[in-house]
Amino acid sequence: MPPSEEAGKRKAYADELPSPPDPRENGARFLGWIKKRGFNATYEECDAYCSPLGMDLKNFVKEMGPDLIIVGRTSGGIVIVKVMDRRWASIWARNYGYDLPHHSHRMKL
Repeated sequence: MPPSEEAGKRKAYADELPSPPDPRENGARFLGWIKKRGFNATYEECDAYCSPLGMDLKNFVKEMGPDLIIVGRTSGGIVIVKVMDRRWASIWARNYGYDLPHHSHRMKL
């Protein structure tokens, strides 16, 4: 018997409930943004993204905890923000509608 066509069409995280803590609307927007950048970005880029949203990046990282997201320093001395639990971030970004598909980019029309 051939494999079911529906088996390969399951959306990632479709049936999974998000686990706490809730990053709220702006936090989920930030998680969707950083996910598009490989789950890490420089602190300056992240702060520049969060400031117009009225979000304090240091407090957000502190509230979420080191098991989920951290601020660290590379061996070259660059301060970065890194998502430690990618699954958690993806589920929350999708829950709030900020999880963009892999090839989703803005186009100049």
